[in-house]
Amino acid sequence: MSTISPSLVILSCSRRKKRTSRPIPAIDRYDGPLFQVLRKHIRERPEVPPVTYILSGRFGLIDAEFPTPRYSHRLTAADISILQDSVDSQIKEAVEKVQPASVFVSVGSQYWPLLDEPISREFASEKLIIASGSIGGRASQFAHWLRLSEPRTNDVPIAQPCGKATLLGTTVRLTPSEILYKANQARSVDPEGAVRFQTWYVELGNERVAPKWLASILFNKPVYRFRTSDARRVLTDLGLSIRHVAT
Repeated sequence: MSTISPSLVILSCSRRKKRTSRPIPAIDRYDGPLFQVLRKHIRERPEVPPVTYILSGRFGLIDAEFPTPRYSHRLTAADISILQDSVDSQIKEAVEKVQPASVFVSVGSQYWPLLDEPISREFASEKLIIASGSIGGRASQFAHWLRLSEPRTNDVPIAQPCGKATLLGTTVRLTPSEILYKANQARSVDPEGAVRFQTWYVELGNERVAPKWLASILFNKPVYRFRTSDARRVLTDLGLSIRHVAT
């Protein structure tokens, strides 16, 4: 019998909510852009939806089917103090229950203190995507991840497209999700360097990043050792589109 390797999604609740008066499942109550992306994906690929948990300032970490009333609540420092221990244990229980093959996390900065420690403890970096940037950019990253993380059987794996390129003697082979993960991690450390371009850029999610910066991250080479044309070449070999600012 085939064994399904599930994916796991952790989203923070959204300010935008459906106004239905009776309690409805959390996945239907919250109506921000990422929830719209998630519901669309489930409608189109309903066979095995990703396991979804939602971080709420009022209810803590809840699953997608949790009956959620209509409410309005802003997360406070007191909420974080109250919820910290329970969210920590709930993340651990979710990992033990789901044993996910891949994990996508998108939460607002105010919610991150609740997840920082359990996320770093429970999930290996190669399985984890932490969305960054604007809400539109994170929704785009989410849609991309959902396409690449559709459930697969252990005996019939679904291969992701993998590009290959060589820069200054270093050859890398990377899938689109691996490139996005590395870029997101580096962008959180060096947001200014990521957008330092003049003529050419690479669009990742809803964000424009500098080709030389991205090539430097992917190949672990300092930017002064190669030209923009070299960066454009290797990124194209990896399957990325390089665009001119005038187009």
